[in-house]
Amino acid sequence: MEKEREVGKLGFPLVLLMALLVGTATGLIVALYYVLAISLIWGRVLPALFAPGAVVIFPAAGLFFAGAVLSFMARGDVSQGSESVREDYREGMGKVDRGVALWKTASSVLAVGFGGSAGISDPSIYAGASIAKYLHGILGIDPKDTETFRAVLMAGAAAGMAVAFRSPLAAALMAMELPIKKAYNIGLALPALISSLASYAISASIIGMQPLLPVKSMGSFTVGDVVSAAAVGLICGLAGRLYVVLYDMVRSAFEGSRVRLYVKTLLGGLATGFTAFFGFIFSGSPYVLGIGYEALRATIELTYGPIVLVFLIFFKAVATVSTLGSGAFGGMIEPLILMGAGTGAAWGEAVPLGSAGLLSIAGMAGFFSAAYKVPLSSAVLAVELTRDPSVLVPALATSLVAWAVSGSDSVLKRG
Repeated sequence: MEKEREVGKLGFPLVLLMALLVGTATGLIVALYYVLAISLIWGRVLPALFAPGAVVIFPAAGLFFAGAVLSFMARGDVSQGSESVREDYREGMGKVDRGVALWKTASSVLAVGFGGSAGISDPSIYAGASIAKYLHGILGIDPKDTETFRAVLMAGAAAGMAVAFRSPLAAALMAMELPIKKAYNIGLALPALISSLASYAISASIIGMQPLLPVKSMGSFTVGDVVSAAAVGLICGLAGRLYVVLYDMVRSAFEGSRVRLYVKTLLGGLATGFTAFFGFIFSGSPYVLGIGYEALRATIELTYGPIVLVFLIFFKAVATVSTLGSGAFGGMIEPLILMGAGTGAAWGEAVPLGSAGLLSIAGMAGFFSAAYKVPLSSAVLAVELTRDPSVLVPALATSLVAWAVSGSDSVLKRG
């Protein structure tokens, strides 16, 4: 019985205390990062993107300077947050470099704030994991105590995600789903939940606790909704396979080039901007750029018809692989959520089976589940983003089908 209450050599109570400390620190730091990147910078850049040529100029400039920060201050580290955390979990300390975490975060502020097609999820996850590793180091814990290290590391990652999406439960679930393919580490559950709840509580005092995507409750769902949600999951799963291939091709092409990193990110920014230009023509807005919540709200409110939504999904996919494949540091989860929502809304508007509004919310889980292989946390995230529990069953149908048909490859190939 005693062994069941231990995590490594440190002991379960002390691990929980460390998780609480990590969550508290992460909540404060990531909330400030959110205010800087989204409220202060992106909130001012977005209105300017309606000016002629701005959709090309802003992301190109932002990604150029973001690449320069990575080149000169972060030792050219282009690893993404979730993949770095998973590699550290599997192989031990090394990939999450707390020495460059500040500079990588600063780089992501430029990339995301100035319109790169990315979110704050991976930088937030990376920041939380870096804080966890820092605490692990200053406490002088035995580096051979891998179980303690893993528990604290994933608690930090969960804390970062909880702030990024205001979703403590989905964050704790992702801490169990992300490290191990097709398996769950239940021992990570309580430290991750404590850390994510602490970070959410601290961040709420700074950025608020209102849902990121407030919607009118759907009330209930029908059998037709669930059947359509499964169909949306099938589409997301198959399209997700293509997305993973596209991302890997673009990323490999950029990594194979010998030009400077800031030149790569400049090219990625130009590709992102020109993609957004065509997206502007089709949708009348620059919503292909940035974190994507404006486009998400418009999608859930059924602002666009199914043809426009299909083009929006395509342009968002191309813009995202251009931004992140070039080496810029940013979050991929937010663009995936938008693509899933667009798929659900397009299906709901084109096929008279199920509610298009409900399917757009359930669809948010589809691409995320297919690309990250996290079916449970993706479905719960759809609920926490909207605070509407009635979407849970349709979202589970979407995420599980998408996960089942998407194959074994993910965007986290190196994790």
